[in-house]
Parts: sequence; C-alpha cells; structure tokens
Amino acid sequence: MAIRIGAATNFKDKIEVDMRNERGVVERSTFSATFRRCNQEELEQLRAEYEEEVRDLPPEKLWRAQASQLRKVLVTMDDLVGPDNQRVPYDDDARDYLLSIPQVSAALYASFWMNSWGDGKKPKEKN
Repeated sequence: MAIRIGAATNFKDKIEVDMRNERGVVERSTFSATFRRCNQEELEQLRAEYEEEVRDLPPEKLWRAQASQLRKVLVTMDDLVGPDNQRVPYDDDARDYLLSIPQVSAALYASFWMNSWGDGKKPKEKN
C-alpha cells in the first residue's frame, strides 16, 4: 500500500491493561483510545516538555508527567464501562480518573509513543 499524503490527523489503538482483582486474579481489560497524530517537531516538543517536567520529580511521581502529556494528545477513549458494566461516556472526569491508574496510564503512554515513533507493534516476548 502506498503512503498517503495528508494522512489522518488522529490514530486509534486497542489498549490492553492487566490488573489484579480483589481475589488476586489478573484480569485483562481492553478499550480503544484515539490519539492526535503529531509530526516530528511536535513529538520533539512533547519529549522536551516531559524531560523538563520530570527533572524535579521524584521517581514515584513520574506518572504525573506522563498524564500531563497524554492530556495533550488523547482525543477520546471508547468501550469504557462503570462498576455496573454500563457504558460510561468519555469526558475529562473519566479521562483523569483513568490516567490516575498507573497500569492504564502506562499502557496509554506506551501506545502513543509506539505508534508515534515506531510501527505500533508491541515487542515480541523472547522464549
């Protein structure tokens, strides 16, 4: 397939998050996230802003810088459900709640950068 000039301004990815439940069993949750596609200059600016923000943060607070970056590039999230398994609309409150969960924030951050700098494929596990 030929590369398209003027590609879409957004890209979407399936996000998978593994977390232990109250019984200690690892459960996989999935949802979709749509990100703003950034050009090289914008990515370099995001990286510089991140490095500036983390300079004075202790390691346990680095997630705050990741969440700050994600707020700039996250367009929407789909397939969100509440405790009653009913669909929850995407809004700033839902976004901020999910970004406060370390596993979710890390998965979103990895997805954005893998799809922005790389080919969007997760590294294969070594046997």
